[in-house]
Amino acid sequence: MRLKSLLVADPVESVARQIADGCARLAEDRLIVTSGAKAVSLATEHRPEMVILSLELAKPDALEVATDVRSALAETFIVITFRELAVPTMERLGRLGVDDFMPQPLDLTGVFRAASRRFGVHFRRHDRHTVAIDVHRADGVLIGRTIDLSEGGMRFTAFHPVAADDSLLVDLMLPGDKPLRVRCRVLEVDGKPPMLVTARGQFENLRGREHERLNAYLQTLPAA
Repeated sequence: MRLKSLLVADPVESVARQIADGCARLAEDRLIVTSGAKAVSLATEHRPEMVILSLELAKPDALEVATDVRSALAETFIVITFRELAVPTMERLGRLGVDDFMPQPLDLTGVFRAASRRFGVHFRRHDRHTVAIDVHRADGVLIGRTIDLSEGGMRFTAFHPVAADDSLLVDLMLPGDKPLRVRCRVLEVDGKPPMLVTARGQFENLRGREHERLNAYLQTLPAA
């Protein structure tokens, strides 16, 4: 499932386009604007379910845009992105009807998670692949086995205790001579010891050669 429409407003077109492209699995139509006036115009015309507004918008600024969008669209999910945000400004935006705030550069996984909370639907940023891969701690101890795996994270059966917000440095035993080492942040855990539990984790700072290795492996698997 995807939203019908998402509006991204940022004064830098390349930034707006990057956000919109990264949200291809979140919304069918993704509108890009670089001015506050155009943001209000398109929001009123297309009535997007979600609007991402940069605090750096000018003429009119993000506060005025948020006011006009909220006035026209009572149910639209409004997110403000910022590089710097003073508490009084945040409080004022909240009173104007802004629903969420996210720092720039924008974490797209955070955007998907916020949308999932807001709309009660689990939006997937990446394809998920059903596969059983052993998961070892960096010291070599087997701590679990994957249930499914994606470019952004994994769901795994945990043989050792894990808790939400744990940061784990793990080796994924992909086919080949060398494990894939990655840091994984545990987002949630289902079940309680002494029974086996299922954990969902998000990969952190996975880039470069290791990112390429994971993508190459995932391309050999069917999507779940």
